[in-house]
Amino acid sequence: MSRKMMGLLAGILALSGCAMMSDGIPPEQLPNYGLVVSRISGQGRNMDTLPSSLRGFDNEAYVSWINGKAAFPARQMMNLLPGEYDIQVGLGCGSSPNCRPSRIYKIRVEAGKRYALTPDAIYVSDRSVPRADANEKLYQY
Repeated sequence: MSRKMMGLLAGILALSGCAMMSDGIPPEQLPNYGLVVSRISGQGRNMDTLPSSLRGFDNEAYVSWINGKAAFPARQMMNLLPGEYDIQVGLGCGSSPNCRPSRIYKIRVEAGKRYALTPDAIYVSDRSVPRADANEKLYQY
């Protein structure tokens, strides 16, 4: 196998490994965590109201900073233990190698809750209920 082909294969394996990385939390422990979900596009728009024709071009901004430190790997959804957090998502990552942080979302995470971040607000619901069926309420810190 040529060096070029081996390099390509190594790159593909590395990328697929990153995509399949989980946070290592056993499924039975997930109710003990809160779930933070970004519904913010890479350009800072609300993914829930973005026309479907633009969704492929303007993907979700990932949770990239927690309490001022880079979250690695950044993810669209992140499980967090109960506590107080300052969360920021990465904006402009699709068109630039340098993501810029969004505004700070101050959240007091509770076990079993889902926190959906949008550009203007945070919505909270039960994480065990699919978001489409959840009774989301405006989150007040």
